[in-house]
Amino acid sequence: MGMAWFIDHRRLLRALALILLVIAFSGPWAFEQINVPMPYECDPPYIRLDEDFCGSPISLAAIISMVVSILPEFIDVVTRGEAIPNLFIFALGLFLAPAVTSLITLKIKAEHSCDILRISIIMQELGWIDE
Repeated sequence: MGMAWFIDHRRLLRALALILLVIAFSGPWAFEQINVPMPYECDPPYIRLDEDFCGSPISLAAIISMVVSILPEFIDVVTRGEAIPNLFIFALGLFLAPAVTSLITLKIKAEHSCDILRISIIMQELGWIDE
């Protein structure tokens, strides 16, 4: 059973891959949660997820259709130029957030400065940073 078997049965393998893809698209990928206290029942199509939550299963096909339905409006906002300031603020926050949290963590952990020194020595020995 070598490569020749795969070549001879490629139509069957493609059909199996397509069937698995369809099953994956139809299966629940997420759940839309609603708050339902424990004494109350979850009516179909909702199922009990937690003590206080019921959920309706959402398939990948439904998620893709939601994204596709939003796409024209997103493109319209971007092409009119209204989203540029918002995208700039988002990108700035995206890059500044890790730096700020790292600085805060280093400030809080200042009493463990010998640990930071050990880490920098190890990084120098591994050649990751120069002296």
